[in-house]
Amino acid sequence: MIVKVYINNMKANIKTWQDRRINAINRKIKKGVAKGYSAQSIAENYIEEHFNICNSKAKSKREYKQMN
Repeated sequence: MIVKVYINNMKANIKTWQDRRINAINRKIKKGVAKGYSAQSIAENYIEEHFNICNSKAKSKREYKQMN
């Protein structure tokens, strides 16, 4: 049984720095799955970052990194 777990972005077609970062996280998860790792175990490493990105008031990734 193959379980696919990806962090989904619910915003529609707006490409902010948050959207680009979440898409990058999803690519990392997919790449790990392709190498044979569990998607769930990979995604667990990014859950906190995903939460922080979604709740960030930063206007850019640079500003976000300075805040964290």
